[in-house]
Amino acid sequence: FPLAPLGGHCRSPNGMFRRSEPSYRPVPTNDGDRPAAQARRGGCSLIYALGLTLAGLVLGFAVRASTRSARVPDPKYPPVSVQRPLPSATPVQSQPLPKPTPPTPPPPPPPPPPARRHRETADMEMAMAAASTSSAGCDAPDECSVDALVRRHAVDNTVIVTFGNARQRHFTANWVLTLQSVGVSAGILVGMMNMQPSDPLYVPFARALRGRGVGVYTVNSPQVKQAPQGGRWFHVAPLLRTGARLVLSDSDVVWLRDPVPYLRALEAAHPKLDFAVSTDAQGGTDGRRLGDELDVEKWRACGTSMNIGIMLFPGGARAGSLRAMSEATEHLSIDNNLKRVDQGPMNYRWKYGYRDFKWPRPLFAERDSSGQRLCGLVNGSVVGAVLPAAQFCNTLTHDVLRLWNASAVRPFALHATWMRQQGEAWKLMRLREAGVWYDSPRWYGQASRGEEAASGAASSLGEDAARWMIAPSGEHAAKHAPDRAEQQAAAGFVTYDASVPAALLEVPRLGAIGEVPLHHLRLMQWQLRRLRSALFVSRLLRRALVLPPTLCSCELG
Repeated sequence: FPLAPLGGHCRSPNGMFRRSEPSYRPVPTNDGDRPAAQARRGGCSLIYALGLTLAGLVLGFAVRASTRSARVPDPKYPPVSVQRPLPSATPVQSQPLPKPTPPTPPPPPPPPPPARRHRETADMEMAMAAASTSSAGCDAPDECSVDALVRRHAVDNTVIVTFGNARQRHFTANWVLTLQSVGVSAGILVGMMNMQPSDPLYVPFARALRGRGVGVYTVNSPQVKQAPQGGRWFHVAPLLRTGARLVLSDSDVVWLRDPVPYLRALEAAHPKLDFAVSTDAQGGTDGRRLGDELDVEKWRACGTSMNIGIMLFPGGARAGSLRAMSEATEHLSIDNNLKRVDQGPMNYRWKYGYRDFKWPRPLFAERDSSGQRLCGLVNGSVVGAVLPAAQFCNTLTHDVLRLWNASAVRPFALHATWMRQQGEAWKLMRLREAGVWYDSPRWYGQASRGEEAASGAASSLGEDAARWMIAPSGEHAAKHAPDRAEQQAAAGFVTYDASVPAALLEVPRLGAIGEVPLHHLRLMQWQLRRLRSALFVSRLLRRALVLPPTLCSCELG
């Protein structure tokens, strides 16, 4: 088809190309208005005809001139013949030529553009599945695929897994120590995100964990690099595909009891169950028992915010569990959801859909022999449940509301969430207050403030891990540098009876908004007086004072 000149603005005579198309792609026209259009394009057609005639003459002259020059050999430059078959049966034989100088190799092609962080969900899942089922088994010394690690460490086809990172390695260490202290009957796996097997920060920590029988591997992907909290969703499916029974938890969870027997009891009582998850609910439970423990909450608790901090998955690579993970990764792969709340998939997509797309069957009750305790999700293809809030606790339900005490049960886990702030210092304070954070004796006296966050859990793991975990560097070192000389070790400890008279625990109803809560002030004054006396005693004796729990009757919020 004839093309318009680069500087022109007329359409071609047939109307199929126009200047405004930079790639000169065909532009469809309407044949119904062709007569009128031909009248308007008369001037353009004449220009094209003249231009084409002139171009043809110039091209023909150039071809003839080149042909003529090819027929007259120049003695200085022997002809270079090209062996090309002719219509005749006998090909033309070329004259022998001197060995030509090898041409200069072309420059290397430019590097491909960086891959987009968000790809199609199917492609990402296939790539991760291939990585997790690598036939090589171990790609580097002591670095194995997910399948190999599960086969090596699973106990009765059960593993308990967390994902950690370099910044919060002391939480990972405490997570391992508390699990082993309660004698968990499952293999323990730790996936360290955004780290390489040869990373000098990773090597000693992995060595210390492996020395305690823990399977350690690196977790890397574009999603984890962009947003570790949301990116870990993309690495759950490979664990489920192994068919192992899976307990998944955050590294700031402290395990107070072995959860595996309870998970087995849930599987037996609820054969339809694809997963069970912890909750952000602050209310009590209805108290339905499952042996000596509490059963999952009623199905309406699924409407409350689910929390990814603790998840239980029955074994067998259930279709519902894999479907849930597929929906989660697809949700995080669109609309920049990866940078948003990592619990969006379970609290929105699984229950109701996403934006304009809604499930024909949104969140509903799934009946079984226990009644209406399970919830149907993802249009009925996934069956979930909410773990009892009194036994799978956060700091609010465990320390303040003490739901486990009200239900006369023992809690399984404490998740360091639901505090005034979610910062690391607040988490450590609440876990120490509950007596579930591993602190070495050095923390009570000799350790500087830059070491206090991790010295206990690190020293329990071994010298290598201790040195790696507490070594401050860069901005972190400047922020946590000690502002006083190193203290001498305390000569011992001081504790005292912090019980409170029952009369001070009575909470009368306030008469009006803004009324001063005198009952709360009297309670606090009683406790502060005793604390002041204990501080004087500990200073005189050069002993460390173990702070007691403090009660209040006017909790804010």
